[in-house]
Amino acid sequence: MNKLVKRILTLINSNSYFKIVALGLIATFLFFILFRLSSSNDSKMIDNTSLITNENINECSRKTPYEMTPEFIRALSIIDQRAGMDNWNSFKNCLNIQYKNLKVKYPNTEGVFLFDKSVSAPNSLQIYVDTTYQNYDDYLTAVLLIHEITHADQFYHNSSKSCIEKEVSAFFNELALFLKLNEEERNSLFSRMRKPNAIPPVQSLDNLTDFLIPSSKFCQRQTGLNNECWRNKTHELIRNMVTNSIYYQQQCKTQ
Repeated sequence: MNKLVKRILTLINSNSYFKIVALGLIATFLFFILFRLSSSNDSKMIDNTSLITNENINECSRKTPYEMTPEFIRALSIIDQRAGMDNWNSFKNCLNIQYKNLKVKYPNTEGVFLFDKSVSAPNSLQIYVDTTYQNYDDYLTAVLLIHEITHADQFYHNSSKSCIEKEVSAFFNELALFLKLNEEERNSLFSRMRKPNAIPPVQSLDNLTDFLIPSSKFCQRQTGLNNECWRNKTHELIRNMVTNSIYYQQQCKTQ
């Protein structure tokens, strides 16, 4: 839930009549934004990689996917149904997604794709998901996976984007997938965002939804995943978030 909305709710808590009116206005505004965004055409939903492809690059040659746990298969199905994986058909059989205890080597990391040719290769795009996700639902797993698959796409196609811009695209695709969930699925996630002790992946998604209202206001309510103004403003807000993150400042120094 947007931080501005949270502050408004705190201020109006003492006046029940005003609270009812304000809640109605907030709910209407959010419904309008989510309806416009979720009903957008899918064609430009995914933030496509800026491609600089070596003609001699080795390509994914696998005819069948890697074996993976049922929850990863379900999460990939959610991504395919909601966002579409047509852009990733060339390498989706080479996605090798496995659980791993990441906290020992990568504290505060939920998932990782390594831009390291000694680990990742066109025929084995290795994505590790922290073992804590064994306790989470398929929708949170799907949101995490679309972030890491975006990085796999960038690696596979030799993207020329900077480290920061790669993260901006990955986070944008997280938000885009969330917006393409149906109303019941989104409401389930929203209800968890309102809890004071929300788990890390829910907190991260909450931070991204904070950008919905500012982007909509900036673009005079001209929202939509295909709307250039909305996309550019949302990218800008995500870019500020990533640039100001100590975690990504340190990570991008090494890349």
